[in-house]
Amino acid sequence: MQQSEEWECRQKLDVRIEQLRSQMVENGMKYGFLHPSVQHDSRRLDKLILRYYQLERGESPLETKLE
Repeated sequence: MQQSEEWECRQKLDVRIEQLRSQMVENGMKYGFLHPSVQHDSRRLDKLILRYYQLERGESPLETKLE
């Protein structure tokens, strides 16, 4: 992956991570942090964060869709 593509991918991941984090916190406050949908969002967020750190370290990212 070229530098410009990596930068663009990191930018998209950063935006998606922040969106999902905000959604998870909002739903957690509304339904409780043990609610299944909040737990699902938490797992999705973990995957996106791991992918972001892989890109930061220059590793090949996992085959994880940007959900």
